[in-house]
Order: sequence, then structure tokens, then C-alpha cells
Amino acid sequence: MPVTRPNAVQTVADGLDEDALPGARAVRTYRLARHLLQLGDHEPVGPGTPRLTVAAAALYAADRLLPGKELTQAQVAEAASTVVETSTGRIGRYGRELFDAYEAEHGTDDPAVGLGTERDTRAATTRTDWGC
Repeated sequence: MPVTRPNAVQTVADGLDEDALPGARAVRTYRLARHLLQLGDHEPVGPGTPRLTVAAAALYAADRLLPGKELTQAQVAEAASTVVETSTGRIGRYGRELFDAYEAEHGTDDPAVGLGTERDTRAATTRTDWGC
């Protein structure tokens, strides 16, 4: 069965304020969020939840995986809510599930593994408060 809303991550990203993610950070976050959404398609996250909500959680989780957190749950929920109603609680909960699925799949929380690039050595990734 084909995936509905194949550009769900882009739809959420388009709803963010222009300055929410600076330059190259936006590209890395988007690419990692798409990877997380694919993981969420294989490891069901939020069964019955609109794919756009899971895409929003993937965007938030991608930001958590990368050094230097830029996005808040509220920003991501607001961006997704322009298309489908969602909440910061769902973003946090599903984001945590996607983060855990990423670690289970790759054996690390290193974002470079999912991006297929060298490790970003600017700062170590640390666990953050998921707010759920």
C-alpha cells in the first residue's frame, strides 16, 4: 500500500517560521526527520494517528538528535496544526518513540549514522527533556 502524504515532513517544515531552523541545520534536520518517519512507518508509531502528526514528531526528534536544539514542541505542533490538529503531548510522546526506534535501529543516537555522513563533532548529543 502506498504511503499517504509522502511529503509530510516537508509540509510540517513549511509551516515553521522562516528563522526556526538556520541554513544547513534545516537541511540536516529535514533529512534526518524523513529517515525517522521511514523508521516510524516500519515500527508503528502512533497507530491510527495522522501521518502528518508523526511527521511533526519526526521533525522534533530529528532536532533532538542533532547538537544544539533549535525547535520546541510548541513550534512543531503549531506548524503541523495548520493542516491537522495535534498537541505538544503527541509531538513529545511520538518524538520519543521515534528517537528510541532510531537508537534501536542504529545502536546509537549519533545523527550521522542516519544521515550517512560523518559525525558532527561540534557538540555531543545529549538527552533532553521530552516534556511528556
